[in-house]
Amino acid sequence: IKRLWSNSSLRTKWFYAIAVTILGVYTVVCLIIYAALYAWLSENEKGNAVRTVDDLQGYFSSQALLISVNDLQQQTGLMQAILTQEQTVRLYALDGTELLQINDFSSETPLVDATTRAMTERVVDDADVYVIQDIITVGRSPVIIQLIHPLTSFQSMMRYILTTMLIMALGALLLSAVISHLLASHFVKPLKQLTAS
Repeated sequence: IKRLWSNSSLRTKWFYAIAVTILGVYTVVCLIIYAALYAWLSENEKGNAVRTVDDLQGYFSSQALLISVNDLQQQTGLMQAILTQEQTVRLYALDGTELLQINDFSSETPLVDATTRAMTERVVDDADVYVIQDIITVGRSPVIIQLIHPLTSFQSMMRYILTTMLIMALGALLLSAVISHLLASHFVKPLKQLTAS
């Protein structure tokens, strides 16, 4: 490679230098954008999961001792949010007995031993999920709430963004080749005129 580089013309060297610089800058910008989008969308997913738990906690704490399925079905906004995000909610007695399940998108996951809200990332049914567990009060009884929030839409979005960036990288590679060829020709033209005279 070193011998090939030393035997190359000035125009070829400028061509490669400009192409590598343009492609390098594009790659760095894409990496920064991808990392920023990943962090932002990941926090958005966590926020969606926490918001659902907070809404459920507010709903259950305002209810009397008995909650019927009809009472839950009347909470159309809350139920629609759970269904749309493909979340699974389970209520457990403090001894671990399941009391209620809303939406069965994910298999049951083991409870963690926590007295405060715990949020973990786990693999359930071969999919990455956020699991939030908290102790809430239903009527006057403390119960454990567990929300399983799948990350499939988040991961799908990140794959789409990565695919788009890779396709754009191919375009950037082609564009950098054209631009570097034009610039190298432009920079070498005065040198050719000097050597010709």
